[in-house]
Amino acid sequence: MDVTSHNSSVLGTVTFDTVNFSNTTPPPPGCVTGWTCQDIGAPLITGSQSFSGGTWTIQGAGGDIWATSDQFHFVSQTLAANGSVSAHITSQTNTDVWAKAGVMLRQSSNPGSAYYAALVTPSNGIVVQYRTAQGVSAQQSASLTGATPAYLMVARSGNTYTAYTSRDGYTWTSVAGSSATLNTSGSVQAGMAVTSHNTGVLSTATFDTVRVSTTLPCTGGWSCGDIGNPALAGSQSLSSGTWMIQAGGSDIYGTSDQFHFVSQSLAANGSVSAHVVSQTNTSSWAKAGVMLRQSSDPGSAYYAVLITPGNGIVVQYRTAQGNTTQQSVKVSGSVPAYLKVARSGSTYTAYTSSNGTTWTLLTGSSVTLNMSGSVLAGLAVTSHNSSVLGTVTFDTVSVSTTVP
Repeated sequence: MDVTSHNSSVLGTVTFDTVNFSNTTPPPPGCVTGWTCQDIGAPLITGSQSFSGGTWTIQGAGGDIWATSDQFHFVSQTLAANGSVSAHITSQTNTDVWAKAGVMLRQSSNPGSAYYAALVTPSNGIVVQYRTAQGVSAQQSASLTGATPAYLMVARSGNTYTAYTSRDGYTWTSVAGSSATLNTSGSVQAGMAVTSHNTGVLSTATFDTVRVSTTLPCTGGWSCGDIGNPALAGSQSLSSGTWMIQAGGSDIYGTSDQFHFVSQSLAANGSVSAHVVSQTNTSSWAKAGVMLRQSSDPGSAYYAVLITPGNGIVVQYRTAQGNTTQQSVKVSGSVPAYLKVARSGSTYTAYTSSNGTTWTLLTGSSVTLNMSGSVLAGLAVTSHNSSVLGTVTFDTVSVSTTVP
């Protein structure tokens, strides 16, 4: 605190309160609390960012993300250990055929830092590139055709890094040949990177559906992801046949859903069943169970049997895209519970069991739905409380082409 009287012969008196000393710097304009927004490598033109309605708009200059040192704009969070960052890159200005925008895991903000990134370009497709250690030359592990809009993800498991693409931001496919081993340790910075590849011009890229998660992509033929963009990102883990799923979301109901879904593709007739072992009580209408769903769209047609902490077991469904959910059955029940839903043509039916072997039809559960072709068959969890994650465990999970 500084005081001057501006009069050399008189003392001025000033009082202060609410004095605070902090070692943190306010985020730059347009940055969001919890994120770090900065230029890497001192580009000639300063980059910027803004966030509105779930969309990031990032402007970055810089010579390139390549060789032994980088110049770009980076918006990131800290990722303490294993995990991933994903985003939907919706647009990119063509400041150069090698302008780059995408997702990155980076050891530090040093221009020569080790990093791993999946980046889209205006004219050279999508590239996966990395620097194994501080100051060494960058390498490219994979490239594929593509342009904006594009869903990209990079994930870290120990020192192994892998890139993924997606058509819908839900089902992720690893990029062949993309995995690389980096000499990284401790926390990394996970976020969005933009370079214009033209030192005299800013390149603008837009991103939505941005996720920094401690969850790794699904393996073994499963797809895992949030439906309807809940405020809190869900996650899942599989150990010795037991799934533990954490989910936020407001509900599975109405004309649009918010929940976490772990699923496989079911090409035709068949069923999905599971033993719901435990469920946290985030709301009396928190829901966990098994579902057959036309797509990952929040308003998709679906059929499910779900257990709740305070309202028993419900069978509910949406007959077509965007329609209002209906409930065909509500019976008493609590965890643990065996649940199954099955599809035979356009007829969908729900079952319960006391042992996971002998299944009993839930009376009145059969309905006709206009779902065609393959459906997604899997485990659905919503906390019915947008500010809290609910945790559910499942075992004895089966997706089968047989109908009871």
